[in-house]
Amino acid sequence: MRKYIIGFIIGIIAASAVPVYGAVSTLVGKKVEGEIPVSYNSKQIGNGIIIDGRSYLPVRSVSDAVGLNLNVSKEGVQLSTATIPTDPFDAIQDKKNELMVVDGKRIIAVRERDQLKNSLEQPNKEYERAKQFLASITEEDPHYQKTVEGIAYYEQLDADNRARLAELETEIAEYDVQIAALEAELAELESK
Repeated sequence: MRKYIIGFIIGIIAASAVPVYGAVSTLVGKKVEGEIPVSYNSKQIGNGIIIDGRSYLPVRSVSDAVGLNLNVSKEGVQLSTATIPTDPFDAIQDKKNELMVVDGKRIIAVRERDQLKNSLEQPNKEYERAKQFLASITEEDPHYQKTVEGIAYYEQLDADNRARLAELETEIAEYDVQIAALEAELAELESK
């Protein structure tokens, strides 16, 4: 929120810089009609003046109140944004969000791994039937070639599933490392 307020104030100051600069040369000899208190977040930060129905704010007081850097030189007044410290709560929340994402990916990988393990542990009935059928026929049988192709398909499927299972185990181990690192970073941030 503070960033938006600072940006808004800088925008107002920048937009009014040209008219104020032009008005400054015409303010010489003008009568100050009055003083008004200037507040920021309900705290008085100084007094402004009114000349010809226009209010003029104390630049140093305003820049100090909103956290702007002020540079006054013979060329003019220059305002720039100060470095805004990062809110520790934002960093903690960002780490928690990152941790939730990695944990979610791990949960998905574990679920897929468990389903794959379960399917690999269950005997493939069609594969077993095809092997038994192949043992009962000769190479001259018209179904022999299709049965051999079916067995090769199931063997390739099994090999692919085992390779995917190994990939999932590696992914889960990597997620565990990431989660441990994120939890350590989170604990460090929360201790500050």
